[in-house]
Amino acid sequence: MEAQAGPTGLANIPMTNIKVYTLPDSMTIPLKDDGDGKAHYCLLEASFSINTESPGYVTYTEDLSAYESLIRDKIFNIVSAYTMDEARTNQELIKQQILEAVQSMFDSDFIFNVSFGEYMFQ
Repeated sequence: MEAQAGPTGLANIPMTNIKVYTLPDSMTIPLKDDGDGKAHYCLLEASFSINTESPGYVTYTEDLSAYESLIRDKIFNIVSAYTMDEARTNQELIKQQILEAVQSMFDSDFIFNVSFGEYMFQ
C-alpha cells in the first residue's frame, strides 16, 4: 500500500506496517532571540513513523541510529530558527519542516510522520 499523506502529514498506512523510531535522548535547542533580553530554549523528544513497506525502509532502517547526528542537526536548524512564541504556535509547521528535511536527506518518504513526545519551553 502506498503512503497517502494527508493535510497533517499523517499517512493512511496500516498499523501493522508502521515502525516508530524515537531519538534516544531529548534535545535542548536554543531559540531565536525575541528581543526580550532572555535566552529561551525548546526541550523536545522526536519520534518518526516509518512505513515498513517502503523501499527506503530496507535501505536505511537496519541501523537508523547511524544517521542520528544528521537527523538531530536537521531538527536543531529548523527549531532554532523560531522564537519561543513562534515555536509554541507553529508546532505542526515545525513537524512538517522536519519531515520534509528528513525525507529530503534520505531521498525517500519511508519516514512519513514526525511526533513530539515532549515539547516544552523555557
